[in-house]
Amino acid sequence: MKYILISVTVLVIFIGCRSNTVETVSKSLNDTIEIDSGIIESSMTIQQIKRTLVDSLNKYSQLTEKFMRVDERPEYTFYLREINKKKIALIVFTDSVFFLFQQISNKWIQTDSALFDSYAKSFGIDDLNGDNKDDFILYGFPNIHGQQIPFVFLSDKNKILHYRPDIHLYNIKFDKKTRLVKSFYYGGVYSIDVKELYKWEGDSLKFVRSAEYHKENSEKSYLEFHKLKDGKRFKYSQILDSTGNSFDTAIWKGIYLNKIVKEQ
Repeated sequence: MKYILISVTVLVIFIGCRSNTVETVSKSLNDTIEIDSGIIESSMTIQQIKRTLVDSLNKYSQLTEKFMRVDERPEYTFYLREINKKKIALIVFTDSVFFLFQQISNKWIQTDSALFDSYAKSFGIDDLNGDNKDDFILYGFPNIHGQQIPFVFLSDKNKILHYRPDIHLYNIKFDKKTRLVKSFYYGGVYSIDVKELYKWEGDSLKFVRSAEYHKENSEKSYLEFHKLKDGKRFKYSQILDSTGNSFDTAIWKGIYLNKIVKEQ
């Protein structure tokens, strides 16, 4: 029976202000610590690997570093960090499922799990609803247009994260000035670029309006505007645009510059 001995390298980055930033993990980091993750059998099931990794969580409970990531076997990613002064751990199995654990009252508790049909490409943190608490984003592998679908976890009043399967907005960003949520999507050639605005109503996001740039060809490309009417989206304006300039200034100017910096 074949075994693989994994010696896990935990990459540690010290972080100051957390708002709108995410760290890039680099293999060239000098500040690393070695932790033995134990022996994982190559034929182990997801549940067996999960139990092995969960058992190792207690090893990290007393560490004071604000960020660490463990990413070994390509079949899964084990991610551990501190958000809102609370430790979280995410175990993501490629094209399968993820499990979220949070340290509550000094105990590791599984608080969420969901199907995950992608690869854990990167991670991010940002305040997505203006409550001055950091929220967490798991990004899947880029699609053919280079866009990464986000899996969003929002913090509640007690700073506990909750997975929101209803929020999968590409390049999601909260605008503190307008109190609106921005989202955009870049399509490919002869495809559609989209900008959208949403507003928070309680704990739910409600569509406000959008702009869609249809790239047919240099003569037929056009921009459409949509908003809600009787609870449904409808097109209220359309203009020809062969350059794409009108899309850049539609809804808001430019594609937001203060992007979440994603960890690769």
